[in-house]
Amino acid sequence: NIAEYSIIPHRGGWENAFEQAHRFAAPMRARWNRQGTGFVPNAASLLELEGEGLVVTALKRPEGVQQDGEPILRLFNILDEPTAGRIRLAEPVGRVDIVDMKEELLGPATGRSWLGAASTETERDRHPEVRSVFLKITQEQARALLYDERFPRSSKYDPEWVLSNQMGPNALWLTESLCERMTLKPGMRVLDMGCGTAISSIFLAKEFGVRVWANDLWVSAEENQERIEAAGVADLVTPVRAEAHSLPYDRDFFDAVISIDSFHYYGTSDTYLGYFSMFLKSGAQIGMAVPGLVKDIEGDLPAYLTDKDEAGNSFWDPKECWSFHTADWWRNHWEHTGIVDIEHAAPMTDGWKVWLKFDDAVVAAAIPMAVSGPPNLTGGALRADRGQYLGLVEIIARVRR
Repeated sequence: NIAEYSIIPHRGGWENAFEQAHRFAAPMRARWNRQGTGFVPNAASLLELEGEGLVVTALKRPEGVQQDGEPILRLFNILDEPTAGRIRLAEPVGRVDIVDMKEELLGPATGRSWLGAASTETERDRHPEVRSVFLKITQEQARALLYDERFPRSSKYDPEWVLSNQMGPNALWLTESLCERMTLKPGMRVLDMGCGTAISSIFLAKEFGVRVWANDLWVSAEENQERIEAAGVADLVTPVRAEAHSLPYDRDFFDAVISIDSFHYYGTSDTYLGYFSMFLKSGAQIGMAVPGLVKDIEGDLPAYLTDKDEAGNSFWDPKECWSFHTADWWRNHWEHTGIVDIEHAAPMTDGWKVWLKFDDAVVAAAIPMAVSGPPNLTGGALRADRGQYLGLVEIIARVRR
């Protein structure tokens, strides 16, 4: 037999060396895997645990269950006194229960998953110095990065929830900016088109009491339903998975539409507004905010938009970025249909700074960007451009009566 032995110098009691001893007994092992397709973050973990004295011993199926069944996470406290911690799984969870060592149910857990962190007062707010397991910065740092006096409503929301559910430039900031120019009243039917993870839908329900249909193609209705229920607005927000050209709604159904970071992907066809508007009531408002251009790019693209990093990636992806347009382009695109009256069409003031500020927060928190280009490329392009071409475009229109 062969045995391995380790001596670990440490201060204090044995518990101060337990983590290193545990790593020695159960070392990290790397395994090569074939390259696949799809989005893979630079860093990820199936399970993360934060808390003094807590050790995970198993993540397993229940005893006697060969397939399926809710997994059992087993952990223990090595200290001689009570301790507190935080557990985070890579996949969202809808319910957590506590079981004993016989795996018999004791009752529901009192914690909450990050899916539901849409409240304005949380345990983390009372302890801002605590570093989140999901973010690579403290709660206090995250809140400072996401604070902007232009968006007071958005600043109330848990920064970890905002960052961990992002899919582009800050959806809450852009939604709040549009809503300053729109008329939303409790009970109105609002379509959140291309809602992504539905945080803009949750925001609309919480802030304005409107009934929201959270429509997206990339994120499933089931996943968004978990997020909506955890946020406490299941009575106001209905998740829908539908493609933009096959919407399942009745004619003249909606009082308003909000679309954040998505309309340029599917709405640039000359005929799309005609199709889309049939689901809106006469006089309904349409509010859209998307990445776009401050002015048209004439001639060759600036080098800083096409320069490639070591992995061969550049900010300007021809498959997506040629859908970036100016506010005047969108105005003309919609006006010539005769379907709507344009109430506002302009680049957001200092839109590139707003975009960059959120991108910097994403980089600082080490959050993988699931849809747009890598944050380091986005930030580099925005800094080099400084609002010459890149920005955020807002359009608000009203369906003609």
